[in-house]
Formats: sequence, C-alpha cells, structure tokens
Amino acid sequence: MKNAQKGNVIYLVAIFCIALSPPALSYDLIVPDTGQDLCYDWERIICDDWHMAGPNQVCDSEPYCPETGEDFYGQDAHYTINPPDLTDNGDGTVTDNLTQIIWEQKTAENEPTIFSYDEAISYCANLTLGGSANWRLPTRKEYSTLLNLGTISPALDITYFPHYTGDTPNDVYYWTSSEYHADPTKVWRIQLSFGIIEGASKVDDLGKARCVLADQEPSPNYTNNGNGTVTDNLTGLMWEQKTVDGGSRDKDITRTWLDALNYCEDLILGAFSDWRLPNPKELERIIDLSTSSPAADTTYFPNTNDGFYWTGTTCSGCHKHKAFAYDFSDGRLYFGLKKDRDGINHEHHARCVRSEDSSEGTCPAEEIYGNAAPETQLLRGFRNTTLSTTPEGQELIKLYYTWSPFLVEAMRNDEELKAQLKETVDKILQVIDSK
Repeated sequence: MKNAQKGNVIYLVAIFCIALSPPALSYDLIVPDTGQDLCYDWERIICDDWHMAGPNQVCDSEPYCPETGEDFYGQDAHYTINPPDLTDNGDGTVTDNLTQIIWEQKTAENEPTIFSYDEAISYCANLTLGGSANWRLPTRKEYSTLLNLGTISPALDITYFPHYTGDTPNDVYYWTSSEYHADPTKVWRIQLSFGIIEGASKVDDLGKARCVLADQEPSPNYTNNGNGTVTDNLTGLMWEQKTVDGGSRDKDITRTWLDALNYCEDLILGAFSDWRLPNPKELERIIDLSTSSPAADTTYFPNTNDGFYWTGTTCSGCHKHKAFAYDFSDGRLYFGLKKDRDGINHEHHARCVRSEDSSEGTCPAEEIYGNAAPETQLLRGFRNTTLSTTPEGQELIKLYYTWSPFLVEAMRNDEELKAQLKETVDKILQVIDSK
C-alpha cells in the first residue's frame, strides 16, 4: 500500500476506532430465522421476467433480492439470522436445536384430530411420547418459534412436519395455552396455513393440538439503555424506543412498507446504524400478553400506539401484496396491505431492531486489540458515554459503519499498516484515559 494511502487509512481509523461493536454475548433464548428467502416488491416476488399462466403470474427468470440502497432492500430475506436447526428424533418427536424445545411431530392418523381448548390441554397432559409423559400445550411465543414463513399450508418445514390437513375452517388452527388479555374467555391459536396468530373462544371454537417438552418460558428481562434503545437480555435483540417529540421517531408516524424498510435501514440510534425492520418472530418477543391497549410493557416501550406495526416479512400465501404486521391493541399477528387493489400503499407504524452482536468482526480496534481487551472496553465506553451523545459524534459513527470493513481488510493484508494503526490508537487511548 502506498504511503499516502496508508496515511489516509490511519486518519480514518483514528476517527472510527472509537465506534466499536459490542462484544458477542450468549443469550438464554435464540430466535430462529423465519425461513423466508425470497424478496418481494409491492405485489409479488422480485423477478425480471413474468408471463401469465391462467390467472397466475409465473416468473421466467431467477428471483433476486435488491442491493443496498435499492428499493425494497432490508426485508426479511436480506437477513438470515439463526437459521432453523431441527432434528427428527425418529420417535415421533422433533428437537429444535436453537430453542431446545422438543415438539410432537404428529402422524397422518392423529394430525387431523380436532379438539376443544380443554380437550387440547388434556390431550397434551396425558400424552406419552418419545419416552416422556411431561408434555404440555405450547405457549403462543413457543409456537411462533417453529413457524416457517417462507412456505404455506402449512407454515412449517414439511421435512420435519410432513402431515397437515386443511379441509375445513377448524383444520387450519392449532391451540396455544396463552390467554387473551382483553377477553378471559379466549386464548390465542395459530392459523397454520399462513402463520397468523388470532384469538379464539375457549368454549365455542375448535382446533388441533401439537404438544411440547420444554422448560417454562423465562420472564421478560429488559434493560433501558438510556439512549433511546432497549435491550432484551433474553434474546440479545436491541429495540428502538419511540418518542413524542414530532421527530422521525415519533410514535404517531405511519409509513408505507417501503418507507418503513428505508427508515430502519437509515436509522442511527444509540451509536448504531445496523438497524432493520424486524421479522414476526422477533417482534413477537416484545408483545406483552398480560396487557392490552397497548400489548406492550410501557415501562420500557412507553410510546406504543394501539395500531399495526410492520414486519419485514411478506405474507407469502396472502397474495404477496401483504406483509405480516402486529396489532398492538391486543397483540394479534395479522397482515398489512402493502398495496391494495386501488393502487393505494397503506401505512402502519414501524419499530426497528438490531442484533447486539451483528457487527462482530468488522471493528478496526477489535482487530488490533481483541474484542475483550481493556483497550477495547475503554474505547467502547467512550463511544457510549461521549461520542453517541452529539450529532457530530453520531455522524462519525455513521461513517464508521460505511468504512470499517475496508479498514479491517486493509489491516489483515498489511501487518506494517496494522502496527502503524496501533501506534495511532494507543495515543487516542492515552487522551481518553486522561479525561
């Protein structure tokens, strides 16, 4: 590398090294990916060449996803985080290796069986399968982790759950044990054809039962970071808090699906710029089923509207012009119209998310010192307490996320450059440590 270029790189690191990613952490609950791997625009899969086959459009070329900066970048398929990891145990059970939940697989004979709610509870309590008699009906949050939203009828991975019937209205529903706050006579159930979550009467409605072996769900555990963000300590997901100041993060702002994607991709908050629109499994984690209007813990999410919040996940079985959306008045998972038949783009709220360790491995200072080194910790503290509190500092952080991968790659290819950079950052550390 030429000396002039090295000088420029050293200058960049002197600015960017203080905008560090947090250390990778181990969390109690891993949220599996949704399984959606196709990208969608307003009404269909993104594809260059189409033809009509009867009433349906058929893609004649390879579907693709937009690049960074293009319309519809930032949707579910752009982020494959915690890919599903299931094991068929060969005894009528399936283990989710991410959540550690063991699921009843169902057979062709018993899958169609319909139960009342009380019958479903009793069925699981009396089930003996896979050498265990400790089965129970899953909670709604547990069942949501199993859904595969890249497929329909069922919204499950049929390699592991091959049996499904959907011949009658009752056939598509699976009971959960989670009660519906707004009406104590109701509980939540999964509409398994698409993956929608709706309330149902304990007395009047019917559905199927898929049982689980699992520890009881841990209680929510949040940290208010004091910078407009909240960390879910169970999952490691960091959430945007909304405001009431009339700014871009105001709780009353609604956006089209495209604008919601762009908003999260462009957001800089809490010293981070790697925000994104959540998928349904992620947004499910902050639904508070013990309350309603809004169905959120308002201690940590105080400015939450009674309305729909977008996810980045298209409802692939809902005519493709709809994206999953949560109704925070009661916690229902339904869908929002991206574009209706009159060509109107509908608007809903948006709350962004990021993964605590999503920037791991792209920080220049971590490349120099290591992730857990005292020098790295000192720089990280300076970022959190000083740099992120000013507009100028936030602009530097934004530049960091643009250039840090290049800087790390340059250091890995040039040991002399890395030594020079370390000398520069050592001087920065002396200044910070003296404050």
